[in-house]
Amino acid sequence: MIDTHIHLDADQYADVSDLIKRSRAAGVDAVVAVGSSPDSNRRVLALAEAYRGFVHPALGMHPERADLSDADFEATLAMIE
Repeated sequence: MIDTHIHLDADQYADVSDLIKRSRAAGVDAVVAVGSSPDSNRRVLALAEAYRGFVHPALGMHPERADLSDADFEATLAMIE
């Protein structure tokens, strides 16, 4: 089983390692962790590195982040690439 959309970078998860341990125990083989802003994309990449093979990153920009400056938006796109 694969969870195809989880926001592991959210503040609601006080202990991501415990969440991952419980997920594995429940039969989850992998998760796709979704980033939606520059900061959350960086956190998702760090989690994907820390839990290689279990956490797979999906980076992007949520429409609510349309307030980014053009430079910040371009920098985010470059980081995603």
